[in-house]
Amino acid sequence: AIFDSWPDASRRLGLLWSEEYLKDHGAVFTREQAMFRREFALSQLVRNGITTLMPIASETYHEWCEDYQDMANTADAVEALGVRAYLGPSYRTAVPYTDGRRVLLHEDERRGLEGLEDAIRFAQDYEGRANGLIHTALLPARIETQTGQTLRLTRKAADDLGIPVRLHAAQGLFEIETIIARTGKRSLPYLADLGFLAERTYIPHAWTVPGHPLMPEAFGTGDDLALLAGSGASVLLCPIPMAHYGGMLDNYDSYRERGIRIILGTDSAPPNMIRAMDLAMGMTKTTTGNRASAQAADLFRSATLDPAESLG
Repeated sequence: AIFDSWPDASRRLGLLWSEEYLKDHGAVFTREQAMFRREFALSQLVRNGITTLMPIASETYHEWCEDYQDMANTADAVEALGVRAYLGPSYRTAVPYTDGRRVLLHEDERRGLEGLEDAIRFAQDYEGRANGLIHTALLPARIETQTGQTLRLTRKAADDLGIPVRLHAAQGLFEIETIIARTGKRSLPYLADLGFLAERTYIPHAWTVPGHPLMPEAFGTGDDLALLAGSGASVLLCPIPMAHYGGMLDNYDSYRERGIRIILGTDSAPPNMIRAMDLAMGMTKTTTGNRASAQAADLFRSATLDPAESLG
């Protein structure tokens, strides 16, 4: 009940590494403890009726990021439970940390490139394992922790391997501000210019776009949704954490009316997809003032047929 809801005003920056921790730390959990965490999380997905998963990364508790062995262990758990999964170790070229006042980024592109190599090797080794239950995907960490080089190489590798790719983007104002300062563009136009947006590409949470009530005018104007619709990329809508963090698409129906495929995810504990559908319905009706918005049939499709079709 308290997942992602615990921060008070003194913890407004969220769960971040401190400067001291950045300089001297290791992995929080042993391999055995991490394996238990994964097995437990996977069992909760099964208990909630979820048959196909693409896991969210858990970089915070690692020495830097996930690695090949982390995903190999996850693949063993997936096979034992009999659920279908799209797996790959996360990777990043920068880690967010705080000096107590601001969110900063510590950069190390070498580690990100090594992580991408790990992810490619995992995809080559594990695609189709467990009688086809295990598929692979490239799952880089959020956009502000990537360089243009890792994004370009990720796109090329995903195309060469014929596997999906997922990247958190347009999910917060700090991110948008960071990407504009770095590139002169908002996140989605930046990805479009890189050629990153394409079919079987998944963008959680994609809500900080021009025209959104919470989007500052200083971040510019434009039609970022047209870039998503034209590319065939899908938006992952995870209503439970979005509600906890105070964000939401503006709105579920308007994205779908533009031809953007919306796929429901949980990204939370417990991973209750029924609750996610109901919360997406309630949030949309509240933001639009229209009781006929966010129809149950559409939300059900976003949890079932749309993701299945997008994955092929």
